[in-house]
Amino acid sequence: MLPIMKSKKTLHFYLSFVFMAIVVSCSGGGSSIYPDNHTLTNETISSKSSGLTMRAPQGWFSAEENENKIIDAWLIKENYSASLSLVPLNFDEQIKKTYDIDNLAEVLNISKLFKKAETGLSYKETGETEFFKLNSKNFAAYQFTGKNSKKIRVVVFRYADQYYEFSAIPAEGKSISEQELFGVQNSVLASIK
Repeated sequence: MLPIMKSKKTLHFYLSFVFMAIVVSCSGGGSSIYPDNHTLTNETISSKSSGLTMRAPQGWFSAEENENKIIDAWLIKENYSASLSLVPLNFDEQIKKTYDIDNLAEVLNISKLFKKAETGLSYKETGETEFFKLNSKNFAAYQFTGKNSKKIRVVVFRYADQYYEFSAIPAEGKSISEQELFGVQNSVLASIK
């Protein structure tokens, strides 16, 4: 009888631990695993689809996306080793019926589905999903690799009535550390007004 009791206690402990880990990982009150202290310039970058503004990081410049006109704001590192792109998420009626688009975790899952559709079989999620706050704003992030082995980090957030993806994308054949790139990404996010 004693071994069974130990097993039940062990199972109870394990399930309690898993439950707490889920609660902690899904809460929006934590801080990010990446810093948000990169130096920013006084240059203000404005979203094309809303009143959202953010500051450009030092050593980066703003560019215009001309081909598809889907990027609201685009920042490129001066040595062309990485870019940051702000893209609005637009949901059709089917998505609105299927998902709770007022829930950041649900919108994060929609974003993942979009990325899987874009990258096809090369999509591979890496790391843990992250929920965090910067300046009282809620964010959710995930990382994946696509056609090359470079890790891309997508941060999803809501501004006014619009959801956005803010992606940090390292350039192929160039070198920038994940810690630096994702820290710059968080610094820009912290400057959103």
